[in-house]
Amino acid sequence: MSELQIPRSAVVIGHSRLITNGQSDNQPVVREDIAIVHNGIITNDDEYWRVSQQKRFFVIDTEAILGVAVRLIEKISRLMSFLMRQVVTERCLLMCGTVSSPGKTRPHVEYW
Repeated sequence: MSELQIPRSAVVIGHSRLITNGQSDNQPVVREDIAIVHNGIITNDDEYWRVSQQKRFFVIDTEAILGVAVRLIEKISRLMSFLMRQVVTERCLLMCGTVSSPGKTRPHVEYW
């Protein structure tokens, strides 16, 4: 039995599963600070890796679930970043107000 060291973990989960593929891999599967256990068989994991163009680290099918999770987290992160930029822009325009010049009204930016 090999040892897995997770120095900053507050939770430990034990899991046993009949090995179906990935004879050398076992669970939990850990990738990018996410750990997962899965009690089932994913039959299209090879297709997922081919289509997703992500790097596969293990043979075990369970890693495909982590691949999906990582992609979703990346998409959510990009969306949150975009939304935060929009909020900051809106807030700046609201706080800065507008300045009128002959025939034109334009945003006035003050550095605060």
